[in-house]
Amino acid sequence: MTLSSIGDRNKTCNRIVRRAWLFLVIVIFLLGLFFRCANLDRKIFWVDEVATATRTAGYTRQEIVEQLADRGVIGIEDLQRYQKLSPDRDLGDTFNALMQSPEHTPLYFLMARFWRQLFGSSVTATRSLSVALGLLAFPCLFWLCQELFKSPWVKWMAIALFSVSPFYIAYAQEARPYSLWTVTILLSGVALLRAIRLNTRQSWGFYAVTLILGFYTSLLSFLVTVGQGFYVIVLENFRYTKTVRNHLIALGIALIVFVPWAVVIFHHWQLLQDNTTWVRESVEISFIAAIFVATILLTFGDLPLSNSLEHLKIVELLIVLVSIVAIALLIYFIFFKSRKKQKAKLLIYSLPISTPLILIFSIVINFNHLPIYSALEPVATIGILIALGLLSLTVFSIFFVVTKAPKQVSLFVLTQTLSTPMILILNDVISKDQSSGAPRYLMPFQLGIQLAVAYLLASKIEATYLLKTRQQQIWKAIAVGLISVGIVSGILNLEKSPIYQKSRNFHNLPIATILNEAKTPLLLVDSAQTIDILSLSHNLKEKVKVGILSDPSQFSQFIDSCQEIFLFNPSETLRDRIKDKAHIQIEQVYQPKQLIPGETVLSLWSVKRAKNSCFSLVTDLKFM
Repeated sequence: MTLSSIGDRNKTCNRIVRRAWLFLVIVIFLLGLFFRCANLDRKIFWVDEVATATRTAGYTRQEIVEQLADRGVIGIEDLQRYQKLSPDRDLGDTFNALMQSPEHTPLYFLMARFWRQLFGSSVTATRSLSVALGLLAFPCLFWLCQELFKSPWVKWMAIALFSVSPFYIAYAQEARPYSLWTVTILLSGVALLRAIRLNTRQSWGFYAVTLILGFYTSLLSFLVTVGQGFYVIVLENFRYTKTVRNHLIALGIALIVFVPWAVVIFHHWQLLQDNTTWVRESVEISFIAAIFVATILLTFGDLPLSNSLEHLKIVELLIVLVSIVAIALLIYFIFFKSRKKQKAKLLIYSLPISTPLILIFSIVINFNHLPIYSALEPVATIGILIALGLLSLTVFSIFFVVTKAPKQVSLFVLTQTLSTPMILILNDVISKDQSSGAPRYLMPFQLGIQLAVAYLLASKIEATYLLKTRQQQIWKAIAVGLISVGIVSGILNLEKSPIYQKSRNFHNLPIATILNEAKTPLLLVDSAQTIDILSLSHNLKEKVKVGILSDPSQFSQFIDSCQEIFLFNPSETLRDRIKDKAHIQIEQVYQPKQLIPGETVLSLWSVKRAKNSCFSLVTDLKFM
């Protein structure tokens, strides 16, 4: 056999493998498309999405509360009227409503207003904008990989992983700005790499436009820009070059264009503080660490960790296990594996890794609620094993990028991955906040992880795909396993919303089931939770009636002679006053568990009356 025939055979094999891989990626993409479009109208329409619907319709929260409170008994249609566009509310009303929430920049919401004018105000139509934007992220990711990596395998691997990522599927089905934010993050990365490569006025102008889009999509885009600025400075070896100057000019233009909304923030600063009080509620460091680790896992899989145990506690156990293994490996390589000349270098390099691991381990292990016994539960054991594999793959991928990829690639992935979480975590440590505990705020971090994993898998498979070696089989199996975890997660989440995404209203369905099964249900709620009732209304039948109270003393006017009375998250004061009355008792019929300490959970209570006391109930309550 001649050398030319061997070469032709290799080229033929190369084409076959590439076509087979491309076909597989297309199938995975179509599967991801199905997951993004399935059951849009069945997932929980939670309070943040209600806020999207009401603001784009031109209603403020205060207006809704004032119009609904003290109106007596109202129906489901009255609650949903404020979530639909109407002729009496124009674009000016929408913009006024947006200014009452200055923490959310307006680009997505204005797009949603026009989208709903075209396609209607239903839940499916409202969410379909996020689906469309989620699909737009695919060509942006493809373009980014094309600019960043030389290998064509990386971009197809990245597309495959992104297609079945349960995290991005979940937010592609939510009527919030996060799909658009994903697009702007990817576009700004593409524009920056392209501007550095071409260094022309047009390329830097395009970068400035992507920054403007990002700033008007999310205030967190400023954190992404910090990482990109650091990338440019380090790439230019901390010298003031033409590239650095052009970057500063583009950034300056973007900041100038953002001034109008900065003025809105300045004039509504107190509103911004009031709307974001949850961020400043302190939580235990162990829970922040657990959520951070869970964020990494959610990039690739959202598998059940336990049937009965609290998920975050299992993640705490996972942190302990990872810390023990990592510290043991560091000790092994430093003191037993390395040569004497390498020991000092390994000690220096391992210090920034081992120190936080030891600190996290010491913090988490002190909590007596750590579920060591969870290893005895089969579901938890399988979940922990898969999670350990995902974490190991993530860490090794970043290590591989840093050590094997060109400087331009490794530096971009690192700044993309670390800038946002490091700033948020530093802020949380100093201010004792919990902003880093929201997985949706860490999307740049997750995108960086996916780029690193895609580069690792593509590099290993591409380097060995013509050779039938054990290494080839291992990396193929890892890639198939990783994609399979995403597919299984997508199947499990087909008909339900992930708890991390909609934890506040995650229990709407069981609460609605109890109310819908009652004969003549009347649900009474404090006006402070009006938006939660607007969310719950999407799961209630028309027979359910609602009364919104501006004051607990108005409770009596809603009591019908023999209606089934329910209380939605009643205050402790109201519960105590009702319990003191004769012939009246209240019983908690639904109480969900908290995902994290201090989290708002929505409970349901039932008013129980003594036999034949329906008609005396009003009299009893008048003296409350």
